[in-house]
Amino acid sequence: SVGAQAYKHMCNSMESQVVMVVGEPGSGKSQAARHVVDFLNMASSPPEIEDKLGSLHDLLAPFISRRVIPEGSHDRVSAGSGWSSTKGIPMVSLEFDADQFICGVRVNLFGLELGSLSSAVAEDERTFDVFYALLRGADE
Repeated sequence: SVGAQAYKHMCNSMESQVVMVVGEPGSGKSQAARHVVDFLNMASSPPEIEDKLGSLHDLLAPFISRRVIPEGSHDRVSAGSGWSSTKGIPMVSLEFDADQFICGVRVNLFGLELGSLSSAVAEDERTFDVFYALLRGADE
């Protein structure tokens, strides 16, 4: 895999590596990037980081995506529902120590599609799911 090759080259050369996932809309870029991070997490994370890094995608998804709402279900969406196309570009930087273990993670978001927050969105269409979660919490 690309993640394995990048990790092997980093370990052998002691040089930083970059994995950039590009493609057409809906081609699976987010899933491919998730697989690379999952591989690196499995291969080189100490236990105290492994669980946290494994949850990274679930943490980011409400900020950069919308949940797919099954027809006829209105506003309530189950936790198992899928996420639609990503509406931003997350850059995940993994920092490695001298022993090639992950010792830090940094996430930057770029190109957030702010048009999804505007009034141009259809009345029954959701925007970024994090806002719905925040509003539900405000009522409780």
